[in-house]
Amino acid sequence: MPDDKLSEIQSRFLKEAQQKQRRIAIGIWRPEPVVVDSLRQAQNYTDLTVVGCQIEGLNCMPTKDDDEASHVIVDLVKEGRVEGFVRGQLKDSYTHKVYVEALGRPEPKFKFTPLTIAKDRQWFTISSPSNYNSLTLEQKQAEAERAARWLTDLGYIPKIGVASTRRLSGRVGEFGLLEEIAKYCEEAAEFLRGKGYDVTEYYIEYERAVWEGCNLIVPSIGMIANTWLKGLVYLGGWTLVCCPMLDEGSFYDDSPRNNVNWFWPIISTAAWINRSLL
Repeated sequence: MPDDKLSEIQSRFLKEAQQKQRRIAIGIWRPEPVVVDSLRQAQNYTDLTVVGCQIEGLNCMPTKDDDEASHVIVDLVKEGRVEGFVRGQLKDSYTHKVYVEALGRPEPKFKFTPLTIAKDRQWFTISSPSNYNSLTLEQKQAEAERAARWLTDLGYIPKIGVASTRRLSGRVGEFGLLEEIAKYCEEAAEFLRGKGYDVTEYYIEYERAVWEGCNLIVPSIGMIANTWLKGLVYLGGWTLVCCPMLDEGSFYDDSPRNNVNWFWPIISTAAWINRSLL
């Protein structure tokens, strides 16, 4: 069983996943003991299929390499043999390319992947968790607004913290790249306020946004967010809860491949299916 000291969103997803057992696939290529332990826990709540390797006591579909595993897991989705999938340890862009080609979907203009992490009772969502996120103002605004709607659809009132690349009192105007990104951040904050959301600008103080209870953090740029969240999850003791790939036509979790606790991405995917189908 997972740790009893759970955040509200984890407790909620666990209850939702238990409403009906769902068929979930996950791509696993490196079955380290901690990874296997999390899969065995998730098996108690889902009809789980592991694609990529063989693990005793689990339903597995071994493949010759992780590229083949991407094709196999997408075929399971296409054929309706699973109801949702977690990319797991498979390649990000490669798996998505296989997915859109196999299902005949157009390449989306934006990939909406709000990523949620938790520690003890605290949790928050990051709107732009990938290196490729928030590279333009249009992209930043679209990702932030979609993440806010995702939280709203879950029944939460978004409390948004917008970060930046400098302080207002810092070395303003010295570095062109920092100024360009800071301008995007200021305009994104105004855009979200115009949508009626509660927005505070925290500039470079991500930690204060967390301390002050923001449930949606809009990072300055995806490259900074990616490094920050990896530090929290891989080194800081935070748990990666979910990273749903929204508006893709499937229940598709895109949590980073170096994660080792796969219980929560699997459980959150099952909860997502149950919220939509029950």
